[in-house]
Amino acid sequence: MTPNNDPSANRDPANRDSGSADQSPHPSTEAYQPGSWDRDEELEPIKFYKRDAPYFSLTNFSRHPIEVAGVTYPTSEHYFQAAKFFISDPEWARAIALAVGPREAAEMGRDREHLIDPHWEDIKNNVMRVAIAIKILTHPDVKADLMKTGNAYLIEDSPRDSYWGCGADGQGRNMLGKLLMEARSLISAEVRESRVHRRCTSFNFILQGGLEKNSSISTSRPKTRSRITCF
Repeated sequence: MTPNNDPSANRDPANRDSGSADQSPHPSTEAYQPGSWDRDEELEPIKFYKRDAPYFSLTNFSRHPIEVAGVTYPTSEHYFQAAKFFISDPEWARAIALAVGPREAAEMGRDREHLIDPHWEDIKNNVMRVAIAIKILTHPDVKADLMKTGNAYLIEDSPRDSYWGCGADGQGRNMLGKLLMEARSLISAEVRESRVHRRCTSFNFILQGGLEKNSSISTSRPKTRSRITCF
């Protein structure tokens, strides 16, 4: 088992979800880029993507609602897409939260007739990280599925997305898989260090860092300390 670091984490992605690359006034998000995770080189990578295949719960399209700042989002995809417009177009963000399904939410999030947060490129990894953390902390079955993967390398096997998934050629950045492995390592570390049921330092760091360090998504700040329990 070897720790892995993502050397590409600080490259500027060029992908279909990107917003403006304008200089951001927010504090640097470098500390919150995908970090390290445990990987057993002898294990086959685990791919997830299709609805009828194992580990679909790890995708953003799984029907696992998350609540943020009193708003319930039917899926983490709803939350992620709505976050693009929390500041720039709040009415459109609310409409996305009410979308029939995650596919509809994704399509609405890519509608460039509505102004996207100009700092989206700087904060989108953190938004996804927060969505993952809340989903895991809210739904024990999602956490169980994640931990069942052991130390296998996780790959979102999306042929259409070379940023969050592996892309059609399998060479994509697979950022969703990396963030899930990061979360898995944090949970394992909490257990190893005997902090179970006492405090969630690592995930509180994610939630507070991902939200409070980026004012563009501060309107969606969850009350993590009072509402979310430890692992």
